[in-house]
Amino acid sequence: MMKLKKIISALVIASTIGFLGAAHAASAFSLFDKTCAVPGASTSSICSTGTSDPISGPHGIIHKVVLVVGTVGSVSAIIIIIVGSLMFTIAGGDAGKIKTARETILYAAIGLVIIASSQTIIIFIIDRVK
Repeated sequence: MMKLKKIISALVIASTIGFLGAAHAASAFSLFDKTCAVPGASTSSICSTGTSDPISGPHGIIHKVVLVVGTVGSVSAIIIIIVGSLMFTIAGGDAGKIKTARETILYAAIGLVIIASSQTIIIFIIDRVK
């Protein structure tokens, strides 16, 4: 049983580390590449590559703040998952401690998914809106 716990903990940690690069990689993907190639569509605001605005531009302050907050939140969630995994392994069969550890890992994983999703959406919108 302890071996299964270690395997599950390792899988959870490995999968959460994979989320760190997901937001930035997803923001590099453009849904509108083929659409913007249509004659006349290149002048629309959705097809522009952004502005040089230092506040809301593609590399502006808002973009940088979103990346920093996302990174801090992701690292915090990973640390909480590690702590939850340690709680799980030292529970010693106590049902209350096991339940607390599972909830800790679950809520941290949900938080990590929310952080990655929101970061991806915000960066996508900032990069596309003038």
